This record gives sequence, C-alpha cells and structure tokens, in this order.
Amino acid sequence: MEKKIEVSAIDPCVLEIYNTFRGYEGSEQIGNLIALQALFEITKSSLPKRILEVGGGIGTLSYLMLKESGAHIDIFEDHPFCIDALGKNLKEFKERFTILTCYEKYSLSTKTYDLVIIDGGTPEFAGKILGELDDIKEVFVEGKRWQYRKAARKTLSKKYVYDRIAYVDPAKKYKGAYEIVCTPNKNFLSRKIQYLFVEIIYWIKAKTWEILHRQGFLL
Repeated sequence: MEKKIEVSAIDPCVLEIYNTFRGYEGSEQIGNLIALQALFEITKSSLPKRILEVGGGIGTLSYLMLKESGAHIDIFEDHPFCIDALGKNLKEFKERFTILTCYEKYSLSTKTYDLVIIDGGTPEFAGKILGELDDIKEVFVEGKRWQYRKAARKTLSKKYVYDRIAYVDPAKKYKGAYEIVCTPNKNFLSRKIQYLFVEIIYWIKAKTWEILHRQGFLL
C-alpha cells in the first residue's frame, strides 16, 4: 500500500519540530519531513506505550514521539556527539527515555514494543534486534533504506504476517518512510508464502527499474 503525503498537509506541530531541529548542530541527517508526519499520524492512531528506536541521532524522531505520546523510548545511539545531543535535546522528557550506547552489549528493559523505529545502525543489526523481541506491533523505517526494509521483512516473517505502507512525497523532494504492521501467525506456510510473494514483487520492480535505467528511460 502506498500513502501519499503532501507537504502542504504537514501538521503545524510536525513542521515546528522539524524546523527547530534543522537549526541544531548535527542536523544534516535528521529525519525527513514526510517521515515525521507519518510517525505523527501513527502515534495519534496507535498510541504506543513502549518504543524502541535504532539510531537516535540528535533526537528529532524521539522528540516527536515523546511530545505526542506518553511512551517510554529506548534509544540505540553510539556516537558520542549524538549521545550528548540526545541528552540536551530531550531533557524535558528525561524520565521517559533510555539511551543504549553500545550495539554489541546491551540490556533491554522489555522484549515487547508497540513500535520499533529504524533510523540508523546497520541492516544486520536491525534484523538481529527484531529477532530478539517477543512481541512487536509496528516497525517504522525512516527514509528509503531498502536493505533495512528487506532485513526487517525477513526477520518478521518468522513470527508474523504483515501489512506494508510506503509513505511517499508526490513532489519527490523528501524520501518518505515505510511502515510494517505486524500480526502474529503460527502458520509457517502462510508466513512463508507471504514473504516469498512480497520479495518476488520487490525483485521484479528492482529489475524493471534497472533495465529501464540502463536503456536510458530513467535519467
């Protein structure tokens, strides 16, 4: 499923947070505007209580989640500058977030999360951490992180069937985001068939794009 988000439809609260964080040092890699709006909508509809974020950066997505929900967030971030920035930028919510500063050695406070946000780390770690959790309701991948999306689908297919929503900017200025809504399923065949079907579709799309680009139709 594809959901288009027009820049003109961005909520004023989202726009304020985006513009505020754009003014901070280290803002070159902050979450894109369409992803922020998508996350804002997810928060309002799903009301998550426990959130895991992989790659906190300077805290743009984290701040939005903390401001718009009553959730507690566990944040993976190992870069010293970003760790310091998270502490400063999220200080008004200091009782509601925990920073995990190492991707190799960590201890999660729970194995159940309403929402897992992937905005950093590596595709391998994304797949690994999703596989370690007992229950996940939704996974949100910021931007066009194709390998992260693929790693997430592969791991999730071992326990869930899922719906996929791609959030896109019709003007193609912003990279958008990708949401996976998980439903536990004990039927191995159902999970495997869905996984293979989805991956074949993506493979065909990728090959078609590659051929068209090679032939000069996409420049």
